[in-house]
Order: sequence, then structure tokens, then C-alpha cells
Amino acid sequence: MMQQGSYPVVYNHGVAQDTMHMGLLVGKNLGEEITPGRFVNLKAPGRPDLILRRPISINNYDGETGILELVYQVKGQGTQALAGCREGELVDALGPLGHGFTPKGERNIWLVGGGIGVAPLRYLPLYYKTVRFSGIFGYRTKDCIYQQDDLSASLAFADFYTDDGSNGNQGFVTQGLIKRLESQPAPDAIYACGPVPMLRALKELVLPTNIPCMVSMEERMGCGTGVCVACTCLIQKDGLETRKRVCTDGPVFDIEEVALHG
Repeated sequence: MMQQGSYPVVYNHGVAQDTMHMGLLVGKNLGEEITPGRFVNLKAPGRPDLILRRPISINNYDGETGILELVYQVKGQGTQALAGCREGELVDALGPLGHGFTPKGERNIWLVGGGIGVAPLRYLPLYYKTVRFSGIFGYRTKDCIYQQDDLSASLAFADFYTDDGSNGNQGFVTQGLIKRLESQPAPDAIYACGPVPMLRALKELVLPTNIPCMVSMEERMGCGTGVCVACTCLIQKDGLETRKRVCTDGPVFDIEEVALHG
């Protein structure tokens, strides 16, 4: 899956509240291209009136079976159309796109995710097998949690928090991160994905610690290839402000540089 094509649906089923897990048969041995943190842009099947594609982060890729896994939240008309896909139907996909998470010598990395932002983090320990990954994840309620067993099996530790405490740990992921930092040595880096309020709180927490932190930004996209310039984010570096395209310059950025307003 180097650019654009139509790929058969292997499965497409619910895994949590308003959350679907889709498998697309895209071809074998594409691991050098399909790396963690990248995404694919999907056309809404059966809806030619919905011109814009839907960006969906890569949840996993199995090079032996050729199955690309996607976890997405059903929110609007486009994702509702995707949720209606059945086994054998073809989905038009463009990708993989963007620049993902790439460890640069770090051996101990903590993953911090919120809601649907947990989805792209699952692929990291499955892809970078020589790195020790751990995770702290947050959801609204226990009904919103997905792939808990898969995450727990691939991580040194996996803490799951809910806003209402319905899954054991009550609170936000930043509170869970504070607990872990108080009880054990800091990681070499933190990789995160989630809603902007979560990322903003994470930034306030990690900047004083000097722990490197990379975040995957979620933005509305038009083309997904940088042409329309619809998905820019503000970057502040060395006293200068610039705007970068989330789809091609990201979606992964240094949390120290990316502005998290709103």
C-alpha cells in the first residue's frame, strides 16, 4: 500500500462504545512503509457526496497476513459509512501518510493516550521490539476502553484510568503519570496522543522534568498530502512562530514546540 488503492475489508466490528476495529487486506511485507504514528486517508464508502477523506491512524500491521488494522471512533457521516462496511467490501485508502514515532536510541519509553488517541500507540511495542514500552491510558468510562488485553500483554506496565472510576483507577492520565514518576525512574521519552486538553495538561507536567515528549496531533484534514494546507498547527521554536502541516510535517511533533491552544 504505497499510494492509493481499494482494499477488501477482512473484519469491521465494534470494540467499545462508538468505537470500531477494521482490518484491511493491503498486502504483505510492507513494514518498512507502514510504521507507527502514520495514518491512512479513507473515502467514505457509498457516500460520493462526502468529498473529503477521513484520516484514521494505524493501529497495527501484520506483515505476514498483510492485514492493516484501524481503530476509529464513529462520530459523523463519514465514519458512520465506514462502520457499515462488511467483510469483502472494498474501501478506498490513500497512504500510509505522515511522519510517525521514531525512537532515537531511547530504550525505555512511556506511552500516554486518551480515548481514541490510544489507538496509534498500540502499534509501537509490536513494531519496535527492542524498546521497553509502558503505558498510561485514559477513557471516559469502562465502556470506552478497547484492546485492554492486547495493550497489557505488550507493555511492561499498563495503567487504565477512567473519569468516573468505573474501571478501577479514577482520574486523568496526567494524574497516573505523576504517580508513576513518583514511584520509579523517569523514562527516556514519552510518546502521547489524545485530545488537546489532555496534551496541554501533559505539556505543563513534562516540560519542567526535561523528559523528551513527542505527541501525535489530531486535526481535520482535506487532502492528507499537504496540498490544501487545511490542517496546520502552530509551532513555536527559538522565539519564532511558524505553521506546519499536520498531514505531512507530522502528525508527530515535539511537545515543547507545538502550541496547544483551544
